[in-house]
Amino acid sequence: MKIKAVIIGAGARGQCYAQYALDNPAEMEISAIAEPKAHIRDSMQKTYHIPNERIFSSYEELLKEGILGDALFICNQDNDHVEPAIMAIEAGYRFIMLEKPIDKDMKKCNLLAETAKEHNAVVQVCHSLRYTKFYRRLKEILDSKVIGDVVHI
Repeated sequence: MKIKAVIIGAGARGQCYAQYALDNPAEMEISAIAEPKAHIRDSMQKTYHIPNERIFSSYEELLKEGILGDALFICNQDNDHVEPAIMAIEAGYRFIMLEKPIDKDMKKCNLLAETAKEHNAVVQVCHSLRYTKFYRRLKEILDSKVIGDVVHI
């Protein structure tokens, strides 16, 4: 089954996830985007063949249209993940991936968790750099104990 993905925030992270659709066209397509920067919107539209009516300059505009795909990737600015996620859940999205951090305010994080539970939505947080070469190498060094035991982080 081909997944129709919607992307909020088509900067570096959003483009990274969208690339999967180019690499695996039988598995995923980009069905809509919300991105405030016109040149990025234009580039994404051209690359992913997204119709004009599925291109938005804000997540509010996109979410007013209802469900435009099977899954939603929230890749906008770090401190702006919770509000679009809650709005998306309330609009009917049930599979949402958002970039880290969820939010620095624990009350907002809890509100998102409660909203997801109430609407039976799955919200996943991506730790996109977790397995990069830099962090793998750091883990190898720590595991080797060449610098001693980690006592506190």
